[in-house]
Amino acid sequence: MSRIPSLQVAGRPQWMEAGIWVTGLIAVCLADPTQKSAIDLCFFKIIGFSGCPGCGLGHALGFLARGEFILAINSHWMSPAVAVILVTRIGSLVSGKSLV
Repeated sequence: MSRIPSLQVAGRPQWMEAGIWVTGLIAVCLADPTQKSAIDLCFFKIIGFSGCPGCGLGHALGFLARGEFILAINSHWMSPAVAVILVTRIGSLVSGKSLV
C-alpha cells in the first residue's frame, strides 16, 4: 500500500493560500485606483467608523502597480512595505520554504 507523502497533503493549503493572495493582488492591481469602488469592504466603515488603518491600501497597491509611487504613498504610507510582504509571502508559499 503506498502512502501519500505528507508534503503533498500539507502543500495543498499552501497553494490555495498562494492562489488567494495572487488573485487578490491581481484584482487590486487591475482595478482603477482613481475611481470610487462599487463595493466597500471596509469593516470599520460598515459598522460606522470614519476610517481605519487599512483604508486606502488597495488604491495604494493599484498605484504601485502602475508605477505611481507618490500617489501610492499618499494613499497609504505603508503600501511599499505591504507589497514586499505580500510578494515575499506568496514566494514562500510557492517555494514551500517557511521564512519564519
